Amino acid sequence: MSHQAAESNTMLVTHDPVGGIDTDSVIDVKNVCVTVNNIPLFKDAHVELRVGSIYGLMGPNGCGKSTILQVIANRKLPTNGSLAIHYVGHEQEFHESDLLTATMAVVQSNTVQTGYRAELAALQTKMGNLTDEERARLVYLDRHTIPLNEAQDDARHILIGLGLSERRHDRAVSADWRKRIALAAAMHLKPDVLFLDEPTNHLDLNAVIWLQSFLVEHYGKLRLEQDRTLVVVSHDTDFLQALCISMICIENHKLNYYYSCRYSGLAGVVEKEHQDADSMHDAIERKIKEVKQMHQSKAQIDEWLEKQIALGKIEREHLLERRDYVVKFPFYSPPKLRDANAIIVDGVSFNHPGCPDLFTDVYCDLPKDCRIALCGPSGVGKSTFLDLLTGALKPVAGHITKSTIGADVAVHIGRYSQQFVDMLPLESTCVEYILQAAEAALPRRDFLGLDRIADEGKVRTLLGSFGLNKSSHKCAIGTLSSGQKARVALAAISVAAPNFLLFDEPTNHLDLESIDALCIAIEGFSGGVVVVTHDARLIQAMRMHLWIVESKKVTRFPGNLEDYKHHVLEYVRTASFGEPVAASAEERQ
Repeated sequence: MSHQAAESNTMLVTHDPVGGIDTDSVIDVKNVCVTVNNIPLFKDAHVELRVGSIYGLMGPNGCGKSTILQVIANRKLPTNGSLAIHYVGHEQEFHESDLLTATMAVVQSNTVQTGYRAELAALQTKMGNLTDEERARLVYLDRHTIPLNEAQDDARHILIGLGLSERRHDRAVSADWRKRIALAAAMHLKPDVLFLDEPTNHLDLNAVIWLQSFLVEHYGKLRLEQDRTLVVVSHDTDFLQALCISMICIENHKLNYYYSCRYSGLAGVVEKEHQDADSMHDAIERKIKEVKQMHQSKAQIDEWLEKQIALGKIEREHLLERRDYVVKFPFYSPPKLRDANAIIVDGVSFNHPGCPDLFTDVYCDLPKDCRIALCGPSGVGKSTFLDLLTGALKPVAGHITKSTIGADVAVHIGRYSQQFVDMLPLESTCVEYILQAAEAALPRRDFLGLDRIADEGKVRTLLGSFGLNKSSHKCAIGTLSSGQKARVALAAISVAAPNFLLFDEPTNHLDLESIDALCIAIEGFSGGVVVVTHDARLIQAMRMHLWIVESKKVTRFPGNLEDYKHHVLEYVRTASFGEPVAASAEERQ
């Protein structure tokens, strides 16, 4: 069999020769093999995307989801050349002129329309002195050019939906903000084929609600009219369920396609396939045992197996026993606190030095077994409120009081955020870091009567339960992926045995199995939990009460998650037809 190869740095891509791509397909290539750093990600895979479909691409961390999308987007495989393919990565930054406002940066991302407008303006200056060819070109441009004011209105609507102020400049903001601009640019472009790789990462719940609605409208409703194709990689199952009409699962270095199957129906189908695969493996094992009883040598048995595979009687993938990917997050359930409320916020006001108030006269009680999700647009102070609860920030007025277990032991808070993940000691190994965390937690664990985690074996068992592969346990933390670092940070929190958890976007960088494990862990945790999350499943699975952060207050939202979604979309519709939403005090700070 002949192959064609494309190599880029440490990536090698091979595939069968392709005569041409059907107009109904974005790509249709067989026997695709992809290796990165000599590690095989795909072996003899069939890569197929149909025009006009919306796919959810799923698989464990590190299986190659991002890689295969980048391979297609970078045309390392033969694709339908008439289609524009646009990839937005979860680590992608948007780079544009620092002098542009957000609106113009988004507008100018459409280089085709920007070129049309410039060409149209140049021809219009020559009116009355045009050649026949230029007149024909002018007619074409009149029909196909989007006026600048319409493009700006579209960009502003998208920016408001994603919670970005048009007045802010690219040079003045964080990498997270630039990534949002990259996502806004993709929404403005509306390309023929759009790949979104973890688009909800770095978005707040409000922005996710709007993005989901926007994609359903522009890739769902128009799917049959304009044949747009969308592929989404996401850990947000609510997002996948609302949007995707077909699913692709990566398993055993292959792409398995489930057409006309939404996320909610996928588990049953995959489970049936796994049962069939397990039955096939057991049957092969029984047959091998029979052959061995005939006193066949290992070489003869291997020869017999290869012959059975060549005849199509045995699938090679059934030779190895299938292993389920199991993750468990063991959070210790602490003894009950003495008081009904773990934390009491009494008339708290706060502002960063030299900045306007973020909070004024906030009153709220957090019960010791509460389940609360803080909601609100980016920049209103959700993360700041968590920092106030931990004591990392001090109120400028008012008091925050924590409950106790006994006379001297106050509520112990476990705090997780991307900032804490980024502050992990990069040169330490995972085992070294957890041993240090365990040593620091010894007095508390002794007080609670918990086993000491003082040897490498117990640490490795703990890291394994959090889904960290054995080969990574002795690696420097700086060499780990974002998802692996998140697991190390969560394991360290577990070692400290907190009785109150504050989680700021805990599902970022976790795969679906790990999020399931997190939901189960929170459900079995007897202490209180407050989360800032864009993941609707986490809110629904934990039956969390919604507290909204707005107008410098923190108050309970009078409704459920569906009510909140309607509230957000109505706000965006109102803001889109009025003045642009101004940057908040925290954003300016």
